[in-house]
Amino acid sequence: MAKFEESKMTFEFPDMDFYYVEKSPLLATLEGMSTCECIVNLRGRITLIEAKSSSPSPKNDMDFHRFIGEISQKFNDTLVFYIAVRMRQRDEHLPENLSNIDLRKASYEMFLIVHGHKIEWLPPLMDALKKDLKSVLRLWNISDVSVKVINEQIAESKGLISDFE
Repeated sequence: MAKFEESKMTFEFPDMDFYYVEKSPLLATLEGMSTCECIVNLRGRITLIEAKSSSPSPKNDMDFHRFIGEISQKFNDTLVFYIAVRMRQRDEHLPENLSNIDLRKASYEMFLIVHGHKIEWLPPLMDALKKDLKSVLRLWNISDVSVKVINEQIAESKGLISDFE
């Protein structure tokens, strides 16, 4: 089992389903790429996970839009990185259950997990993130219902985290 802690949450996945993007040797050689924590094969879906310990209030317009832009960039860069590794990078090792998925038929999910957020704080974040990712989702033919913003309690109930503070 692969296990790591991020943003006051513990993530744990079977090795054959888990790829720790942030620890990739290839990624370390690339400049300007900002990626999510990990990619996991969950129930046959390629799942991108980004964890945060907080987020700015939508009322703080400048910080909020910067935050959303950074998260969108991470999802986009992670998607590009994963597909590039699958198609062109033979030296980068992907786990079995992420290297065998047919990319033409693959389903995707993108989870932003914000520790400590109240349920009512999540919809404005999710709406803004979906709006910012609109072109990326259209390009990759990913439905916007695949983009989810959740807190640690929801993440635990979905099996995305095993523990939190």
